[in-house]
Amino acid sequence: MPIPKRTPVRFAAALDPSGIELFEQPCPAEDWDANAKVASVSPVPVMLDEPICELADVKRASRIPNVGFCKLKLKRFGGLDLLREALDAVRQSGMESVLVMDSRARSVAGWRPASEVSAYAMRASSMAS
Repeated sequence: MPIPKRTPVRFAAALDPSGIELFEQPCPAEDWDANAKVASVSPVPVMLDEPICELADVKRASRIPNVGFCKLKLKRFGGLDLLREALDAVRQSGMESVLVMDSRARSVAGWRPASEVSAYAMRASSMAS
């Protein structure tokens, strides 16, 4: 049974922000309006995850007040260069990124050794600091 759209809004509005860093994607990925509605009442920043698949999604998220985090996944962006562009866009828009790398990957699309992926992840996390 689907959750009524008003439920995440009520939940977010009632949050005690003590000790809560973020509220991860409270609504379905395709429902940008519902996620924006929750972000508008949440006392903590919202993090969007599933809808963030390309640079345009990062830009769209940056226009929603109180979306403070984007979860970026290498597998969604299809390469390190595109992921780096997304990381830069998140930072330039004043949001923070949560970077997820597939730990099982030995190579990325067959063209980067895992050691490069790990090195890039470490550089990306230090850039966000």
